[in-house]
Amino acid sequence: MSLIYQPRGKAREYSPLALNIFTGCPHGCKYCYVPEVLRITPDEFLHNKGVKKSFSLAQLDRDAKKIENSRYPVFLSFTSDPYPDFDQHTAVTRDALKILLKYNIPVIILSKGGRNWDRDIDIFEQFGSRIKIGATLTFASLRESVKHEPKSSLPHDRIRALKNMHDHGFMTWGSIEPVVIPSESIKVIKETLDFVDEYRVGKITGNNEEYKRIERETDWTAFLQEAVDILRDAGKRFYVKQELAKIARVDLTEDETDLQRFDTFIGRESSVESTHGFGQIGLL
Repeated sequence: MSLIYQPRGKAREYSPLALNIFTGCPHGCKYCYVPEVLRITPDEFLHNKGVKKSFSLAQLDRDAKKIENSRYPVFLSFTSDPYPDFDQHTAVTRDALKILLKYNIPVIILSKGGRNWDRDIDIFEQFGSRIKIGATLTFASLRESVKHEPKSSLPHDRIRALKNMHDHGFMTWGSIEPVVIPSESIKVIKETLDFVDEYRVGKITGNNEEYKRIERETDWTAFLQEAVDILRDAGKRFYVKQELAKIARVDLTEDETDLQRFDTFIGRESSVESTHGFGQIGLL
């Protein structure tokens, strides 16, 4: 089985390719869907604390070589944060990035690790325009963040980390998902407009009774309309995830729901080349 794979379903809305570097996660987010997907309990998922995936770098090198010079980015990652605190010592993510760089494969990063990724700025720079660096933006409030994602980096740490990446010239993006408290998501969008280039906006899928209630009771139309108005006024590129677009009664343009626009990119001036025929590229 290949380490670099084509995600399906909701995961496909993040990237056409993905690589999961770790299993388990130290963040302890109460809304996390991954334990259910992996068919383990949240405690088991947290207990793993990001144990290294059971693969060798040699295997990753072989898999990456098969898609050398890919137009399609590899997402890091779905089953854990690519920049947990402990990896400051193990540097597994850094080793994986070196291999992807070696074969000229673009990368999309999503993290709640704050400025942990600063360690790899020298590698990011070598990717040039073929890297996007993003954070999950859930709350502006410290109190709400600690309540729902107790061991993640704090909101201001993620915001500072994104600004630092933007100041270094990298393309930045924000994942507005999950939306636990709509007003908090709106606040964090407003706070990041000056240094986030692209947004993906979703909702929440309840994984326990508290979040299922939030999902049922939230006025998703009101939330999305406000978010869309802000992003349009700021001239931002954004994508509204399918699950939200289907239930919110908001008129969206083709560009705002066209996933293919976000599959390939060139720095801050993103390419809009089509990715039709992806299944025919002989991927792994």
